[in-house]
Amino acid sequence: NLGLYQHEGSKENNICLKAPGCGAMWHGIVYDPDDDNPARRYKMLAHGTVEADHGELVFFSPDGINWKPYEHNPVLYTRVDTGDSHSIMGCRDPKSGRFVASMRPVDWYLSYPDIPYYRYDRGDPQEDKLQATYSHRRVGISFSDDFTCWSPITEVLQDDHDDPPGTQMQGMNICPYQELYLGFIMMHYADGMNDTIE
Repeated sequence: NLGLYQHEGSKENNICLKAPGCGAMWHGIVYDPDDDNPARRYKMLAHGTVEADHGELVFFSPDGINWKPYEHNPVLYTRVDTGDSHSIMGCRDPKSGRFVASMRPVDWYLSYPDIPYYRYDRGDPQEDKLQATYSHRRVGISFSDDFTCWSPITEVLQDDHDDPPGTQMQGMNICPYQELYLGFIMMHYADGMNDTIE
């Protein structure tokens, strides 16, 4: 029981963050003991809205409980439907010192008629003029030296003709291992009749 925020008439809860707009979701937290600023020892990457701007949001905390938003949020502009996919590596890259985040490329929703993704017309309710008929989730990656300035999202993984129809990459958790990154994929199988995530 943190007693920080009221919810349904009571502060007896463990809520440690309430963000404006549509809020903040899919939080990823990094403990950074080497930061010279003690107020930024804990770093959070989340997905949400600041006024009319939607994208990736940064929060800082001295203790992992009391959080303050970064004043220049959002740090990356992304669509609403990328918010269920991003993942922040739980530490700095031991070799480069950079922060690493996996997230869905911004243009994931466009049509790709040469690869058998969805077998039915889905459409895109947010941007009808694109006439997108195939929805295809992929994995991208972004880097940051200071947790506030992030590189453009670069695609690193997608399905291909060897995968069953409807195969998509929902998201990926990353961890460092020796000279490599290990990625743990969340797969989304959508054949137009049944959707499953593994």
